Order: sequence, then structure tokens, then C-alpha cells
Amino acid sequence: MKITFLGGTCAIGKSAVAVKTGETTVVLDYGVAMDGVPSFPMHIAPRDVNLVIVTHAHLDHSGAVPLFHVSRPIPVYATPVTFDLMELLLNDFLRLSGYYLPYEYLDMKTMFEFSRPLRYGEKVSVKDVEFTLVNAGHIPGSAQVLLEAEGKRILYTGDINDVDTCLLKGAFRDYGPLDAVIIESTYADEEHPERDELEKEFVESVLEVVEGGGKVLVPAFSVGRSQEVLTVLTKWRFEYPMAVDGMAVDATQIFLKHVDWLRDPELFKKAVRTAKWVSGWKDRRLLLKKECVIIAPAGMLKGGTAVFYAEKLAKSGNNAIYLVSYQIPGTPG
Repeated sequence: MKITFLGGTCAIGKSAVAVKTGETTVVLDYGVAMDGVPSFPMHIAPRDVNLVIVTHAHLDHSGAVPLFHVSRPIPVYATPVTFDLMELLLNDFLRLSGYYLPYEYLDMKTMFEFSRPLRYGEKVSVKDVEFTLVNAGHIPGSAQVLLEAEGKRILYTGDINDVDTCLLKGAFRDYGPLDAVIIESTYADEEHPERDELEKEFVESVLEVVEGGGKVLVPAFSVGRSQEVLTVLTKWRFEYPMAVDGMAVDATQIFLKHVDWLRDPELFKKAVRTAKWVSGWKDRRLLLKKECVIIAPAGMLKGGTAVFYAEKLAKSGNNAIYLVSYQIPGTPG
């Protein structure tokens, strides 16, 4: 067995790993890096690849997968939630990219035609490889890959969170014996505070701003973090208006479609009922006239409607901006 890292080892983005056995080559994720001009993982010939497994929909793990379908169709495995979220994010990526991309809508369409949706715990055998997807706790539908071949057991975590959140149960950890672990390290050297304590402090701080006559902006990733913030506020009975803007609105509808993948479906549905869903510039201008919380992408303030809100809210010391997403050095956040 040979494991090759095609990207994602020294920077954020381009997560991609190839596992080659005697009969089979499996690609685990194939993402892009979005720092300026989109960049892609090391090339691997599609003719040499038997299958692709995508751990979750974020573009740093999924954004380059359609490349395999430029020349030939290859089966792609992921959870149903991941495929729906990939469709949303990849369409947006193609629509908004001001740069040449090495694949087109037709290649993405072919990829989805060869998609193979899997539930957690469902075993799949392809030639001499057997694999199972288990919960990663990162975003809805995110998965770790347990792969067995040639008498070896490999774990590829993708992005992982082992702590229960309002949206999701923490990651599956009952792996059994393993011969190798490929794990992400975004927060490897960070000490995180206790979850409930952090949620309480966040809500109390937001409440103080709003009750003082201010408005709150929470820049957040469209998929996962926006919905988590909304659910946290609902859990702690936040009673002031909450608005969700941008692509987070569309992602939330996908979460509702797959609500059984969430930790507390009823709490999430309550959060959705409570929120205001921004549908245009008229709504945005009205929001700026009242005390409220606005949840909007992009999480690093590199684009999206969060930039508009930030520019407006920064003009008054009564307002506040809470950064709740990972911030890549050099980004506005």
C-alpha cells in the first residue's frame, strides 16, 4: 500500500490524498485553495483512479473533484447531504470565479451522475478495498473514512470535531485497531474553552450590544457555522430579531431537507422558524434600522454580504462584529 499526499499538507486548502493498493487507487478528497487565484492539488491521471471519496462539501476538500470527469467518469462516494451541499457550493464557485477554471458545468453534471450516496456505517467493497463512512462532527453529512486493504486499516478524518455542538454530535471515535491515521491539524495547538460556557458568554455579549441599541454582525461560513450560530442563539432563548443572509439561506434549506442528520432536529426547525431570511437589498436596508443580529457570509470578510454590513456597522461604536469562523492570516477577518 502506498499513501501519497497530493495537497493540503502545509497550508489551508487543496486537501487530497491518494491511497494505492495492488489493484485499486482511491482518492480521498480533492479540494481547491482559494487564496487569490484558485489553485489545485497535484495532478493524478483519471485513468489511474478507481474511485473518489469526499469527506464533506467545503471547497477546500471538494472543489477540484469535477476535474476527474473532464476525461472519464469515476464513481464518487459521499453522504447525501454532502452531495447536495457540493452542488450548491460548486455552482457558486463556477458562477463567481473571475479566473479560468479547468472544468465546466458539464463536468460537474457528469460527476453528480456518477455520485454514490452513502449513509454512515454502510460498508462498500471495490476490488481489494473496503471502506466505511462515519460521522466527523464538522458539518452536516461530514464523514471520516475507515479504509481497509491488504490487511491494513487506515483512518482518514477529513475535518473533524469530537465535541457535541448544537447542530451535530461529536465525531465517531470507536475505530478499533488502526495501522495509520491521516488527521487534520487546524486547531492542533489550540486549547478550546468548555462549550456551554463559551456559548453562554457569546449570547450574553451579543445581548448586551443589542440591548444597548446596537446591531451585531456575525460573519460566518455559509455551510455549517451560520446555522450553528443561529441555533446557539435559539437554544439560549435570544429574543431579539435574527437575520440570515447570502448563501447561508440556501444551505439552511438543504439542512432542513436532511434534518434527520442533525443532533436536535426540533431545535433547528425552531431556529429556522424564528429567523428572518434576507431576500434582497430592501431587506438589508431595513435591517440596518433596528437592533438585531445579522448572520452573513463570508466568514473571513473576504466577500459576500458580510462586507456590506461590516462597512455600515463599523460607523457606530454601539455596534459589534463577532468573528466566529477560522481566519486565515492575511484575510480581512
